[in-house]
Amino acid sequence: TQRKPVENGSQVEYMYDSQKGGYLCNGPDSQFFISCESKQNFDGDIFLFIPANQLALRIIRRDSRHNTILFTEQCDERCLMCSQPPREIDDRWLLPLYAEAINLADEGVRIGISGGEPTLYKEELFSLLEKTAINRPDLSFHILSNAQHFSKEDRHRLQRIHNKIEVLWGIPLYSSLAQEHDGIVKKPGAFDTLIENLYILASSGGAIELRTVLMKKNIMGLPLLAKFITKNCQFIAFWAIMSIEPTGYAKSSRDELFFDYSQFFIPIENAIEIAKVH
Repeated sequence: TQRKPVENGSQVEYMYDSQKGGYLCNGPDSQFFISCESKQNFDGDIFLFIPANQLALRIIRRDSRHNTILFTEQCDERCLMCSQPPREIDDRWLLPLYAEAINLADEGVRIGISGGEPTLYKEELFSLLEKTAINRPDLSFHILSNAQHFSKEDRHRLQRIHNKIEVLWGIPLYSSLAQEHDGIVKKPGAFDTLIENLYILASSGGAIELRTVLMKKNIMGLPLLAKFITKNCQFIAFWAIMSIEPTGYAKSSRDELFFDYSQFFIPIENAIEIAKVH
């Protein structure tokens, strides 16, 4: 099976090897092997090959309307239940390659950008959005960010971006109490900065999704958080309430963090009712 070469790109041939359980890929300069449990159709998918690490990362799936790119593994917060524990590595060199991959995505797909914290590379992120708005305005983005690194000076630039391309910012908010939120993300002052930057995003025309992960430390305060959001954040597009993912930090701290809401749903029910009324 062959994928047609892209403009200024190169052709890659690949063949499934049932004995080895994967695909043998032949490019113009090198050969790669992609292990997979069963025969999969990679036709049209976009991979990043890193020969030094003998690594092949599938960045864009042709058959998926939603693809998520791990923009960076660095983060300035250490959330108690983080499913993707940060690593202090220099991964900035990957950003131009991600930009190329996004430019090759199928028409109309939504690209997720997560981390780590993507806005630690804020200039590169803004530049990527600006270039995509020019070259691929049919695409849209869902960007997960802790909203710690925006400034008033970013407002006009963000406004130009939001006017040209659809961006949904997914922002975690775990409590209506600053001390409780800061304790969960392990960063003093994070709550106040987050709230200030929500207004910067909203005033620049950005769509906002607030994201709350449920755990023992914040479950009883969920109705208060609902009241806080309906009073102070009426500009948001969505409020997503979700369970802990049993990976990363949450896996090792399960007993401390996990709350079985199937046994006690009242705080969630009350919070939803408050949100619906307003």
